[in-house]
Amino acid sequence: MYVMKNMIIQKSAIKRFLNDESGSSVVEYGLLAGLIATVIVAGTTSLGEGVGNTMGTTANEMNGTAAPAARPTSIPINIPPANSVVG
Repeated sequence: MYVMKNMIIQKSAIKRFLNDESGSSVVEYGLLAGLIATVIVAGTTSLGEGVGNTMGTTANEMNGTAAPAARPTSIPINIPPANSVVG
């Protein structure tokens, strides 16, 4: 009789354990927090690189060491001087 009662108690404890979902919500919150942290790190890194490039460019311009702006490539056109007569 004692063995049967003990087995019934064990079965009900196992059923309660298998039906308990409170631990799964902790795992889900952990995964969500990890995803949010990853997005924050990626965004901060990208923003930091952009600000660093802007600050570097500004510092170079203030020091007069900025690289010259790239000239657009175009087809050369021969334009006559303004005081010449075309005719």
